[in-house]
Amino acid sequence: MSFDPTPEDKNISEGPKAFTRETVRITPARIGWAVLAILALVFVIQNGDRVDARFLFLRADRVPLWMVIVSALMLGFLIGLLTSALRRRRHQEHKE
Repeated sequence: MSFDPTPEDKNISEGPKAFTRETVRITPARIGWAVLAILALVFVIQNGDRVDARFLFLRADRVPLWMVIVSALMLGFLIGLLTSALRRRRHQEHKE
């Protein structure tokens, strides 16, 4: 038994389903993502100044300010995920 990906209907380009196309609906979630994307673009444009950045033993000369801020946000997000996962794990161990 083998898999044949060809459709069974020989006249696939004819009939009522031949040229149907899915419509893209505008949902509140899509509007929200579009607004966030526009705000992120404005943020990058407004924070294009170059700065020297140091963190512990790392040093970066003349990097864009937006990159430093986004890196700090990502680091904070990862720390939050880690602490949340550890807290959840500890809570499950106490239940058992």
